[in-house]
Amino acid sequence: MTSMAQLEIDERRIGYELLKDPTLDAGTIATRLGLSKQKVWRVIKKMEKGGVILSHPSSLNPRKMGKRTFLLLFERSSRPMDNRFVELVLRPRIIEETEQKGIKAVVEDSYYLNGVHDWAIIITVDEHKDLLKWIELWRRDYAEYYTKISQSEIMWIHQRNSILNKDMKELYDVLRS
Repeated sequence: MTSMAQLEIDERRIGYELLKDPTLDAGTIATRLGLSKQKVWRVIKKMEKGGVILSHPSSLNPRKMGKRTFLLLFERSSRPMDNRFVELVLRPRIIEETEQKGIKAVVEDSYYLNGVHDWAIIITVDEHKDLLKWIELWRRDYAEYYTKISQSEIMWIHQRNSILNKDMKELYDVLRS
């Protein structure tokens, strides 16, 4: 394998760790991935230069990592929220199962809402098939509480974690596609 190919693999692995937990430092990431702290630090600096990492703690632009981000909106069914639902929300087995099944999906944000929709999730996946697999796991646990799921792909991040995305080229590319 060429050193460029290995660098790309390391960048994806480091990016995935930061997607899961943007507060991680280079030393923790290095330990988790079996890399040197210096290598992780160099890769992070490269990712900052390339606009993949927008701020510290890391605010990532998943599109620049070849990933896709979706907004999922859920409408509640008439079933009352019971103890089972509360347990599922507070101890979601879907997180562990996602990793165990090799589904490349990270729930970045999850919100209980008051309005037309009752829940919103922002999820980043490697491929659309990962989203579909994740939704199947979600349906297994939560389908009886929700009647409808709407999904929209996030094509451009205007602002994330209070950081404005100033990449006009990326915006123009998205608007022209």
